[in-house]
Amino acid sequence: MGCGPDDLDHLDYLSFPTLAALDSERGALELLAAIAAYGSEIVIIDTISRAVGGEENSNDTWLDFYRYTGLGLKQAGVAMLRLDHTGKDEAKGQRGGSAKSGDVDAVWRLTKIGEDRLRLECTDARFPLETKSVHLLRHTDPLEHTVETLGKMTSREEKIRHIIALADAARLPSDTSREDIATFARERNIKARTDVFSEVVKLRKLSPTIWDSPSESTSPPPSDSVGTAGDSPPENVDSERKNAVPDPWGQPGTDSIGLTVPVPSSPGGDGGTAGQTVTAQANEKEISA
Repeated sequence: MGCGPDDLDHLDYLSFPTLAALDSERGALELLAAIAAYGSEIVIIDTISRAVGGEENSNDTWLDFYRYTGLGLKQAGVAMLRLDHTGKDEAKGQRGGSAKSGDVDAVWRLTKIGEDRLRLECTDARFPLETKSVHLLRHTDPLEHTVETLGKMTSREEKIRHIIALADAARLPSDTSREDIATFARERNIKARTDVFSEVVKLRKLSPTIWDSPSESTSPPPSDSVGTAGDSPPENVDSERKNAVPDPWGQPGTDSIGLTVPVPSSPGGDGGTAGQTVTAQANEKEISA
């Protein structure tokens, strides 16, 4: 990513730690000991489902996680960012019991909508946010992400662009009907009026995708003929979505690859070992903070 050692003085990266499950008292104490040793101000857990020992669909698992770890971090004044994956039905959000997100302040969904474009959207928050959705551009050499500048755009125009990008990423033909586009969007929990779906259909017909047959293709329109969705339709996607990379957390407490961390000894007690994980990379994730 183009960073040198001096650029990462405040990043402590522990891969495959030997922490006990964070929905247990022991796991919470080990994590808090590591935080004390490193002087951490924020802990990133990737992924949360691999950091607990209880059943993911059981509310008791997430209540125990908060009781032991979440509450301990709040009392220590340490912020936490948890990474998770959506289930098979993306519209339902992160998988697991309903109590899973009961202790977080905001939930953000990261979705790949193009070869080098991602959408970060806040799906739930305890406080008002001025910006709930941003588009990110992925760059290489070095790897980095920047916020895409779309200029001043109404929420209607932004929604049109988003639906077009999703339809292109899903390889829907350019002549897909308004009804099918509406169904496609609503399956992804996108609500819009009929005129929005009509505009999506109109713009997609003006700019056929590369997977349309030659007989269906037409030349792209001049820039001044494109409607309210912006200066030009989003770029077409010419690759399948890649599978998410394997989760680096491993099985807490059982992996033979662990990093031993010196922990300050408390009066009358012995030091111990602990660790934490901070790493993240996948096509689609739920981010809870």
